[in-house]
Amino acid sequence: MAYAQYANANKGSFPYNGRKIPNVVDPGGQDLSWNSAVQQQFWQDWLIKNRSLEMRDKDNVLFCPSQTWHREIQNDTTLAGGLMGYFNFPYRDPTDPFNQMDYTAKNTWTDGIGWVTRKKMAGQWKLAPIMSDMLQTDNGAAGWGRYSSHLTRAIIPSGGNFLFEDGHVAWYVYSPIPSATEIAVGATEGSWQCWYRIKI
Repeated sequence: MAYAQYANANKGSFPYNGRKIPNVVDPGGQDLSWNSAVQQQFWQDWLIKNRSLEMRDKDNVLFCPSQTWHREIQNDTTLAGGLMGYFNFPYRDPTDPFNQMDYTAKNTWTDGIGWVTRKKMAGQWKLAPIMSDMLQTDNGAAGWGRYSSHLTRAIIPSGGNFLFEDGHVAWYVYSPIPSATEIAVGATEGSWQCWYRIKI
């Protein structure tokens, strides 16, 4: 609802979540869960105040109740990095040298770039999700992925919830080869894997 209200007041646009703009915006958005200063201000103005770490232990809409890593261990201790407990897709910049995510490495999936670079609602990607559970892990069972939402054996997700532009949320199950109701690896960062690829 907050995204829809923001878009209605800003010519259909999502909040800017691209690379850092020198002397204007600090920080920029990186990967899928680190968000720009503009995105953080969007939370403050349109969604929820996010001013203390203690808020994460409560019912903070920015952090999934089952995603314990960033609620309890909290590696964004000053809140300056704009970390949230979900994957937030729109208005990313995969060409940013500070963005470590490789969005095309797995299964030569190039169409997914459109999800994370789109600046406005509707259009070509209107049926693509705008947010999902944080489904991220490394290749080892000892990785911190065991704290993330809906992962089995800390290696693969059992599935995840995905939020769409019209406000509905749908559950997608894991599959090595995604279909219209299944997810697979959508991006990588070194040995890290981010599971959000679905067919639209």
